[in-house]
Amino acid sequence: MAQPDKHEVEHRGTAHAPTKTVYGLLADLTVWPRIFPPIVHVEYLGRTAERERARIWLHGGQDVRQWVALRTLAPESLSVFYRQEVAQHPVADMGGGWIVEPDGPERSLVRLLHDYRPVSEDSVPWIDEVLDKNSNAELAALLAAAGLEPRASELLLELRDSVHVAGSAQAVYDFLYDGSRWHEHFDHLAHSEVRPAGEEAHLLELESPDKDGNPHTTRQVRVGIPGRKIVYKQLVIPPLSSGHTGEWSIEERPDGVEVTARQTIVIREEGIAEVLGPEVSLADGRAWIERALGGNARLILERAKAHVESA
Repeated sequence: MAQPDKHEVEHRGTAHAPTKTVYGLLADLTVWPRIFPPIVHVEYLGRTAERERARIWLHGGQDVRQWVALRTLAPESLSVFYRQEVAQHPVADMGGGWIVEPDGPERSLVRLLHDYRPVSEDSVPWIDEVLDKNSNAELAALLAAAGLEPRASELLLELRDSVHVAGSAQAVYDFLYDGSRWHEHFDHLAHSEVRPAGEEAHLLELESPDKDGNPHTTRQVRVGIPGRKIVYKQLVIPPLSSGHTGEWSIEERPDGVEVTARQTIVIREEGIAEVLGPEVSLADGRAWIERALGGNARLILERAKAHVESA
Protein backbone atom coordinates (compact mmCIF):
# COMPACT_ATOMS: atom_id res chain seq x y z
CA MET A 1 0.00 0.00 0.00
CA ALA A 2 1.46 3.38 -1.05
CA GLN A 3 2.27 5.97 1.57
CA PRO A 4 0.29 9.25 1.51
CA ASP A 5 2.04 12.11 -0.27
CA LYS A 6 4.16 14.66 1.57
CA HIS A 7 2.48 18.06 1.90
CA GLU A 8 4.24 21.43 2.18
CA VAL A 9 2.80 24.65 3.66
CA GLU A 10 4.29 28.13 4.02
CA HIS A 11 3.19 31.17 6.04
CA ARG A 12 4.83 34.60 6.00
CA GLY A 13 4.93 37.74 8.10
CA THR A 14 6.93 40.97 8.34
CA ALA A 15 8.74 41.95 11.53
CA HIS A 16 9.68 45.55 12.29
CA ALA A 17 13.07 44.45 13.57
CA PRO A 18 16.50 43.57 12.12
CA THR A 19 17.06 40.02 10.88
CA LYS A 20 19.58 39.17 13.59
CA THR A 21 17.11 40.22 16.29
CA VAL A 22 14.41 37.96 14.88
CA TYR A 23 16.80 35.05 14.36
CA GLY A 24 18.07 35.41 17.93
CA LEU A 25 14.55 34.91 19.30
CA LEU A 26 14.05 31.82 17.14
CA ALA A 27 17.41 30.28 18.01
CA ASP A 28 17.07 30.70 21.79
CA LEU A 29 14.46 28.23 23.03
CA THR A 30 14.68 29.55 26.60
CA VAL A 31 12.71 32.67 25.60
CA TRP A 32 9.94 30.78 23.80
CA PRO A 33 7.64 30.45 26.86
CA ARG A 34 7.36 34.24 27.08
CA ILE A 35 6.96 34.65 23.30
CA PHE A 36 4.51 31.91 22.33
CA PRO A 37 1.32 31.69 24.46
CA PRO A 38 0.87 27.87 24.30
CA ILE A 39 4.46 27.06 25.35
CA VAL A 40 4.88 26.53 29.08
CA HIS A 41 8.42 25.17 29.29
CA VAL A 42 11.40 24.03 27.19
CA GLU A 43 14.30 21.84 28.33
CA TYR A 44 17.36 21.01 26.28
CA LEU A 45 18.05 17.27 26.15
CA GLY A 46 21.30 17.68 24.23
CA ARG A 47 22.90 20.36 22.10
CA THR A 48 25.91 21.38 20.06
CA ALA A 49 26.60 24.64 18.22
CA GLU A 50 24.41 23.52 15.31
CA ARG A 51 22.14 20.72 16.54
CA GLU A 52 19.70 20.49 19.43
CA ARG A 53 17.28 18.03 20.95
CA ALA A 54 14.70 19.65 23.20
CA ARG A 55 11.48 18.75 24.98
CA ILE A 56 8.67 21.30 24.66
CA TRP A 57 5.60 21.45 26.92
CA LEU A 58 2.48 23.11 25.45
CA HIS A 59 -0.82 24.04 27.06
CA GLY A 60 -4.05 23.74 25.14
CA GLY A 61 -7.58 23.61 26.56
CA GLN A 62 -7.37 21.73 29.85
CA ASP A 63 -4.28 19.66 29.02
CA VAL A 64 -0.52 19.96 28.79
CA ARG A 65 1.17 17.85 26.13
CA GLN A 66 4.83 17.50 25.26
CA TRP A 67 6.93 16.64 22.23
CA VAL A 68 10.61 16.40 21.37
CA ALA A 69 12.08 18.64 18.68
CA LEU A 70 15.22 17.87 16.70
CA ARG A 71 16.57 21.26 15.58
CA THR A 72 19.32 22.39 13.20
CA LEU A 73 20.58 25.96 13.56
CA ALA A 74 22.04 27.78 10.55
CA PRO A 75 23.03 31.29 11.72
CA GLU A 76 24.82 32.10 8.44
CA SER A 77 21.50 31.76 6.57
CA LEU A 78 19.37 32.97 9.51
CA SER A 79 17.43 29.70 9.50
CA VAL A 80 16.24 27.15 12.03
CA PHE A 81 14.95 23.76 10.85
CA TYR A 82 13.25 21.11 12.95
CA ARG A 83 11.60 17.69 12.93
CA GLN A 84 9.34 16.09 15.48
CA GLU A 85 11.09 13.09 16.98
CA VAL A 86 7.72 11.32 17.18
CA ALA A 87 4.81 12.78 15.23
CA GLN A 88 1.31 12.83 16.70
CA HIS A 89 -1.68 11.18 15.05
CA PRO A 90 -3.07 11.90 12.46
CA VAL A 91 0.39 13.03 11.29
CA ALA A 92 2.92 10.34 10.42
CA ASP A 93 5.88 12.71 10.07
CA MET A 94 6.24 16.47 10.63
CA GLY A 95 9.04 18.98 10.15
CA GLY A 96 9.67 22.47 8.94
CA GLY A 97 11.67 25.58 9.58
CA TRP A 98 11.91 29.30 10.19
CA ILE A 99 13.76 31.41 7.60
CA VAL A 100 14.49 35.10 8.20
CA GLU A 101 15.27 37.41 5.27
CA PRO A 102 15.93 41.16 5.05
CA ASP A 103 12.95 43.24 3.93
CA GLY A 104 14.29 46.79 3.89
CA PRO A 105 15.92 48.82 6.67
CA GLU A 106 15.13 47.43 10.12
CA ARG A 107 12.52 45.03 8.69
CA SER A 108 12.55 41.26 8.25
CA LEU A 109 10.50 38.81 6.25
CA VAL A 110 9.80 35.70 8.32
CA ARG A 111 8.89 32.48 6.51
CA LEU A 112 7.42 29.63 8.55
CA LEU A 113 7.59 26.32 6.67
CA HIS A 114 5.92 22.99 7.39
CA ASP A 115 6.20 19.68 5.62
CA TYR A 116 4.23 16.67 6.75
CA ARG A 117 3.03 13.25 5.76
CA PRO A 118 -0.44 12.34 7.02
CA VAL A 119 -1.48 8.93 8.25
CA SER A 120 -4.16 9.07 5.56
CA GLU A 121 -5.19 11.63 2.95
CA ASP A 122 -8.61 11.94 4.63
CA SER A 123 -7.01 13.93 7.46
CA VAL A 124 -5.30 16.52 5.21
CA PRO A 125 -8.06 19.20 5.39
CA TRP A 126 -8.08 19.03 9.20
CA ILE A 127 -4.26 19.16 9.42
CA ASP A 128 -4.10 22.12 7.03
CA GLU A 129 -6.73 23.99 9.03
CA VAL A 130 -4.86 23.44 12.30
CA LEU A 131 -1.53 24.39 10.72
CA ASP A 132 -3.02 27.57 9.28
CA LYS A 133 -4.49 28.63 12.63
CA ASN A 134 -1.39 27.78 14.67
CA SER A 135 1.09 29.23 12.15
CA ASN A 136 -0.69 32.58 11.97
CA ALA A 137 -0.81 32.75 15.78
CA GLU A 138 2.88 31.83 16.09
CA LEU A 139 3.91 34.41 13.51
CA ALA A 140 1.87 37.13 15.23
CA ALA A 141 3.47 36.31 18.60
CA LEU A 142 6.99 36.29 17.14
CA LEU A 143 6.50 39.58 15.28
CA ALA A 144 5.15 41.23 18.44
CA ALA A 145 8.11 40.00 20.48
CA ALA A 146 10.61 41.16 17.85
CA GLY A 147 9.04 44.62 17.82
CA LEU A 148 9.41 44.75 21.60
CA GLU A 149 13.15 44.01 21.59
CA PRO A 150 14.39 47.62 21.14
CA ARG A 151 12.62 48.49 24.41
CA ALA A 152 13.30 45.22 26.20
CA SER A 153 15.24 46.96 28.97
CA GLU A 154 12.11 49.01 29.78
CA LEU A 155 9.28 46.57 29.11
CA LEU A 156 10.78 43.25 30.21
CA LEU A 157 11.03 42.78 33.97
CA GLU A 158 13.00 39.84 35.35
CA LEU A 159 12.84 39.13 39.10
CA ARG A 160 14.90 36.72 41.18
CA ASP A 161 14.70 35.83 44.86
CA SER A 162 16.31 32.98 46.80
CA VAL A 163 16.13 31.40 50.23
CA HIS A 164 18.14 28.66 51.93
CA VAL A 165 16.12 25.81 53.45
CA ALA A 166 17.53 23.33 55.96
CA GLY A 167 15.61 20.40 54.54
CA SER A 168 15.31 18.05 51.59
CA ALA A 169 14.72 18.99 47.97
CA GLN A 170 11.73 16.65 47.83
CA ALA A 171 10.06 18.26 50.84
CA VAL A 172 10.41 21.72 49.28
CA TYR A 173 9.19 20.45 45.93
CA ASP A 174 6.14 18.83 47.51
CA PHE A 175 5.15 22.05 49.30
CA LEU A 176 5.52 24.20 46.19
CA TYR A 177 3.86 21.69 43.87
CA ASP A 178 0.82 20.89 46.02
CA GLY A 179 -0.94 24.20 45.49
CA SER A 180 -4.27 22.66 46.49
CA ARG A 181 -3.29 23.18 50.14
CA TRP A 182 -1.88 26.68 49.83
CA HIS A 183 -5.03 28.20 51.33
CA GLU A 184 -4.03 26.40 54.56
CA HIS A 185 -0.67 28.19 54.62
CA PHE A 186 -1.47 31.67 53.30
CA ASP A 187 -3.99 33.81 55.16
CA HIS A 188 -4.82 35.97 52.14
CA LEU A 189 -6.04 32.99 50.10
CA ALA A 190 -9.72 32.12 50.35
CA HIS A 191 -9.47 29.13 48.02
CA SER A 192 -6.85 27.09 46.14
CA GLU A 193 -7.57 24.30 43.69
CA VAL A 194 -5.53 22.02 41.45
CA ARG A 195 -6.85 20.34 38.30
CA PRO A 196 -4.66 17.64 36.73
CA ALA A 197 -3.57 18.49 33.16
CA GLY A 198 -1.17 15.67 32.27
CA GLU A 199 1.96 13.99 33.58
CA GLU A 200 3.40 16.21 36.34
CA ALA A 201 1.25 19.08 35.07
CA HIS A 202 -1.80 20.84 36.45
CA LEU A 203 -3.86 24.02 36.47
CA LEU A 204 -3.64 25.98 39.71
CA GLU A 205 -6.47 28.36 40.61
CA LEU A 206 -6.13 30.77 43.53
CA GLU A 207 -8.81 33.07 44.92
CA SER A 208 -8.18 36.05 47.21
CA PRO A 209 -10.03 39.29 47.93
CA ASP A 210 -9.00 42.42 46.03
CA LYS A 211 -8.53 45.83 47.65
CA ASP A 212 -12.31 46.32 47.68
CA GLY A 213 -13.01 42.92 49.20
CA ASN A 214 -14.30 41.36 45.98
CA PRO A 215 -13.13 37.86 44.96
CA HIS A 216 -10.13 37.91 42.63
CA THR A 217 -9.09 34.71 40.84
CA THR A 218 -5.74 33.92 39.28
CA ARG A 219 -5.06 30.84 37.16
CA GLN A 220 -1.79 29.36 36.01
CA VAL A 221 -0.62 26.24 34.24
CA ARG A 222 2.29 24.47 35.95
CA VAL A 223 4.74 21.74 34.99
CA GLY A 224 6.84 19.92 37.55
CA ILE A 225 10.27 18.41 37.07
CA PRO A 226 10.24 16.24 40.24
CA GLY A 227 12.67 17.31 42.90
CA ARG A 228 14.24 20.00 40.69
CA LYS A 229 11.85 22.69 39.55
CA ILE A 230 8.32 23.84 38.91
CA VAL A 231 7.63 26.16 35.98
CA TYR A 232 4.43 28.08 35.47
CA LYS A 233 2.63 30.42 33.12
CA GLN A 234 -0.14 32.79 34.15
CA LEU A 235 -3.33 32.22 32.17
CA VAL A 236 -5.28 35.14 33.64
CA ILE A 237 -3.19 38.19 32.78
CA PRO A 238 -3.82 41.46 34.68
CA PRO A 239 -3.90 44.70 32.66
CA LEU A 240 -0.40 45.68 33.81
CA SER A 241 1.25 42.95 31.75
CA SER A 242 0.82 40.98 28.55
CA GLY A 243 2.68 37.92 29.79
CA HIS A 244 4.01 36.41 33.01
CA THR A 245 6.10 33.24 33.33
CA GLY A 246 8.00 31.90 36.30
CA GLU A 247 9.99 29.10 37.85
CA TRP A 248 10.73 27.65 41.28
CA SER A 249 14.11 25.90 41.14
CA ILE A 250 15.59 23.72 43.87
CA GLU A 251 19.33 23.04 44.15
CA GLU A 252 20.81 20.72 46.75
CA ARG A 253 23.56 22.03 49.02
CA PRO A 254 25.65 20.22 51.68
CA ASP A 255 23.52 21.82 54.42
CA GLY A 256 20.12 21.84 52.71
CA VAL A 257 18.75 23.32 49.51
CA GLU A 258 18.76 26.68 47.75
CA VAL A 259 15.30 27.59 46.47
CA THR A 260 15.06 30.30 43.81
CA ALA A 261 12.03 32.06 42.41
CA ARG A 262 12.42 33.55 38.92
CA GLN A 263 9.79 35.60 37.13
CA THR A 264 9.64 37.22 33.71
CA ILE A 265 6.96 39.85 33.11
CA VAL A 266 6.20 41.59 29.83
CA ILE A 267 4.94 45.02 30.89
CA ARG A 268 1.94 46.46 29.09
CA GLU A 269 2.72 50.17 29.12
CA GLU A 270 -0.86 51.35 28.57
CA GLY A 271 -1.93 49.12 31.46
CA ILE A 272 0.07 51.25 33.89
CA ALA A 273 -2.12 54.26 33.10
CA GLU A 274 -5.28 52.15 33.27
CA VAL A 275 -4.50 50.65 36.68
CA LEU A 276 -2.20 53.10 38.44
CA GLY A 277 -3.28 56.37 36.79
CA PRO A 278 -2.10 58.47 33.83
CA GLU A 279 0.35 60.39 35.98
CA VAL A 280 2.38 57.26 36.85
CA SER A 281 5.58 56.87 34.79
CA LEU A 282 6.80 53.65 33.24
CA ALA A 283 9.70 53.53 35.73
CA ASP A 284 7.33 53.92 38.68
CA GLY A 285 5.04 51.29 37.18
CA ARG A 286 7.97 48.86 36.91
CA ALA A 287 8.83 49.51 40.55
CA TRP A 288 5.20 48.91 41.60
CA ILE A 289 5.05 45.58 39.71
CA GLU A 290 8.42 44.55 41.13
CA ARG A 291 7.26 45.23 44.70
CA ALA A 292 3.97 43.38 44.22
CA LEU A 293 5.21 40.28 42.40
CA GLY A 294 8.54 40.15 44.20
CA GLY A 295 6.70 40.38 47.52
CA ASN A 296 4.43 37.47 46.57
CA ALA A 297 7.40 35.30 45.60
CA ARG A 298 9.29 36.10 48.80
CA LEU A 299 6.22 35.27 50.88
CA ILE A 300 5.92 31.83 49.26
CA LEU A 301 9.66 31.19 49.66
CA GLU A 302 9.59 32.08 53.35
CA ARG A 303 6.46 29.99 53.96
CA ALA A 304 8.07 27.01 52.21
CA LYS A 305 11.16 27.42 54.36
CA ALA A 306 9.13 27.63 57.59
CA HIS A 307 6.96 24.64 56.68
CA VAL A 308 9.84 22.33 55.71
CA GLU A 309 12.11 23.29 58.59
CA SER A 310 9.34 22.98 61.20
CA ALA A 311 8.57 19.48 59.94
